[in-house]
Amino acid sequence: MRRDMFGSGLFGRVGFLGILLAAGVSGMSGCMMMHMGQMSHGGSKVQMIIKERDSGEITIRLEVPPLVVSQEAVLTVRLTDSATFGPLEPRKVEITVSSLPEKIEAKPGRKEGDYEVRHVFTQEGKYEISARAVFDREEVSPVSVSLTQDVHPAGHGESRKVARPLLVLGGIGMALMMLLML
Repeated sequence: MRRDMFGSGLFGRVGFLGILLAAGVSGMSGCMMMHMGQMSHGGSKVQMIIKERDSGEITIRLEVPPLVVSQEAVLTVRLTDSATFGPLEPRKVEITVSSLPEKIEAKPGRKEGDYEVRHVFTQEGKYEISARAVFDREEVSPVSVSLTQDVHPAGHGESRKVARPLLVLGGIGMALMMLLML
C-alpha cells in the first residue's frame, strides 16, 4: 500500500520519509523530551515570586523574578487603592535587599502605580527583599511587604539552551528509528 500512495523509486521514498519526519516532529509535543526545556535546577520550574499585603486602604505588591548571579533583575512594586483598585503615587518607594547596607529608591515603572528597581546580584544565596512606600498624607501610614528569594548561580537556566538541540536530535533519531522499523 505504501508504494501505491507514494509511488516507487527515490521520489516515493523521499516523500514518505518527509511525511514520517513531519509526523515525528509534530508528535513530540507529547514526548517526554519536549519537556526538558521547561526544567531547571532541581527539576522544578522557577517562577516569579509575588507577595501582596493589603493595609485596608492600600495594597502593596512586590514582584521578584527568578534571580541569577550576574544577571540584571527588575524588582517591581505595585501600589493600588484598596477601595478603587486604582494606582497610587507615593512620595517615595524604597526597596531593601538584605545584602546591601542602603535602601534603593524605586523609579516609576512602565505602568501607572508600578515602581521598579534594577539590581544585579553578585553572590548566590537566600536574600530578603523588602519594599516600603511612604505617602505625603500624614493620615496614611507607610506600607511595606517583604519576601525571601534564592539567587541561583550563573548557568542555572542553561538547561533550556542545551535542551533545544537535544530535542531536535531526539526527534530526528525517533524518525530514523521509525523508518528502520518499516
